[in-house]
Amino acid sequence: MKITYYVAASIDGFIAKTDGSVDWLPQPEQGVEDYGYTTFYQSVDALVMGRVTYEQVLSFGDWPYPDKPVLVLSGQSITAQQDNVMLYASISELADKIYQFGYKHIWLVGGGKTASTFLQAGLLDELIVTYIPVALGSGISLFSEPAAETEMEIINSTDYPTGVVQITYGIKP
Repeated sequence: MKITYYVAASIDGFIAKTDGSVDWLPQPEQGVEDYGYTTFYQSVDALVMGRVTYEQVLSFGDWPYPDKPVLVLSGQSITAQQDNVMLYASISELADKIYQFGYKHIWLVGGGKTASTFLQAGLLDELIVTYIPVALGSGISLFSEPAAETEMEIINSTDYPTGVVQITYGIKP
């Protein structure tokens, strides 16, 4: 099983503005470069996200993940609003279910706190960051909780004519 934190970030390392908005991200257009998103999405069989990310995705309108199970990590009591969403109160409970269901590739959607929790628990295998050529100055970091020093190695990098750079990092054991 592999867990990949696949995320877009500003060049100064933020995944969202301080208020959680992501209006600075380029909007996908039909027939235009998607920076590998479609291929990546097809490679995963489940998604994991934190409560804040889940609530933000709900606010976008149509649920973008109708064909994949979504596991939401939340320390607060919330209600699943989609048929394919399962809620978990702890990282250990969620990790047990991941193994129990036999998923092979999981997309850790976000946010920074959930990514930190997975990194600290030793559950993160890969980080794919799509750097957008904008500096936000402040916001929500890739990893929002203090974590032990973690070494990574570059597995791949791709640059696009739009100035976007995507780097795939492996977590060193």
